[in-house]
Amino acid sequence: MRKLNSDEINLLNSDLIPFEIFLKTNGLLSDKVSSKYEGINFHIESKQELGGANGVARINSQTRKRDIAILDTAMTDDRLRSNICYHELGHALMGMTSYERADLKEKVLNHIFEIKKKHPKELTESTYTYLSGFSCLEEYLVEKFAQSMQVQCKKINVPKKQNYSCPSICADYSYWSTIDTKYGIFETICDELAGKTFGDLSTTIRAGLNEKYFGTFFDRFDEKEIMTILGNLGQVFQSIMNYAGNSISQYNEYSPYKIKQTLVDTEQLVKNIQPKVQEINSHRRLWWKMIDFL
Repeated sequence: MRKLNSDEINLLNSDLIPFEIFLKTNGLLSDKVSSKYEGINFHIESKQELGGANGVARINSQTRKRDIAILDTAMTDDRLRSNICYHELGHALMGMTSYERADLKEKVLNHIFEIKKKHPKELTESTYTYLSGFSCLEEYLVEKFAQSMQVQCKKINVPKKQNYSCPSICADYSYWSTIDTKYGIFETICDELAGKTFGDLSTTIRAGLNEKYFGTFFDRFDEKEIMTILGNLGQVFQSIMNYAGNSISQYNEYSPYKIKQTLVDTEQLVKNIQPKVQEINSHRRLWWKMIDFL
């Protein structure tokens, strides 16, 4: 871990200054958002220090301050650096996994406990698996946020969708994604689910900034149906974590062929799920297109 040098500070400011202007201009820098954003410390770490990741938002174990670490080799790559910066800021501003957001996490866990208690025969996955489903949805949200901020603040276009496969995680399952990390495995599924939940990406991001993102999935859909989808996404997410080296022994049972079938099943579940209250927007825009906040 090291501090940014003067050149790196200038590079990071080229991401942060237009980001702050954008939030202020579009009325997104509320007191709540400001309290999460102010005081974040940025520093540089190696790939080894980051455990193979490109960046991380976390509480510094020594200083107890809010930190965002960025991969050292990414700093001179404008696309990669800004994506990491905005992705980790997304976790900081909207997530429940960064900065020990125990309050938000507790609300989600309470919903999971209550629904599992009502449907013990149908909802048989562990509480942690359903919570991992929300971790999956968080990673989706913050990556979409990062892409959106790159468009708005840096004039960097969202990558075109490409076809990928990852036999070590999901056998011969192939998927189209704008995300070139393994999180791309669930992008298309989450595109459709978030589209049915919020309507468009602008509304999704606003829900995240207002701390209404996670709870809206419970509000909008039949509780048993959305929990089944969350359980499936949780299995996929844990398999990705295992692949990345963050193995949790109880999830080693998820073989690539099982995950492939889980993904296929989840595609169908998301296709069939309908909101409890229909809100049809005849002018719904394609999800991965950007995004008019004005």
